[in-house]
Amino acid sequence: MRMMTRGAGSRRGVEGAGLIEVMVAVLLLSIGGLATASAQLVALKRNEGALVRTAAVYATSSLAEAIRANPAGFQSGAYDTKGRVCTHDEAPIGDLARQDISRWLQGLSGQGDATMQVCGAVRCTADACMASIMWDDQRAGAGTDPGVVEIELGFTP
Repeated sequence: MRMMTRGAGSRRGVEGAGLIEVMVAVLLLSIGGLATASAQLVALKRNEGALVRTAAVYATSSLAEAIRANPAGFQSGAYDTKGRVCTHDEAPIGDLARQDISRWLQGLSGQGDATMQVCGAVRCTADACMASIMWDDQRAGAGTDPGVVEIELGFTP
């Protein structure tokens, strides 16, 4: 009986991965890792914008409650800011309505990073108020203007 032996040429295909295959695998893993890191960075940026948005809603809800607690100030128009007031401006002091507006602006400016400028305006009519909040969310890239986000919240005192 004769045994067949395998030649040296047939063993070459089972020896292992070559350098090219290893380099392609490392390249694909690197691209996957970079894509994951990029997705995480975008998610963090968007999350900060959502935090500022939530803080704006809470601060405005607090302002609405303050206006409801001061009907005389609402009826006299003391809560109308007559335009946009930014947080880097000096906060108004004086009567209760001005102090409420000042606390509202402080609540808005306490969110986000220190360089973020937040502005707000309150317009009141005979039976309702509209609060408008605008900030630069350039890092998240939201809004119609590059980075500018504006929300308006209406409420009845």
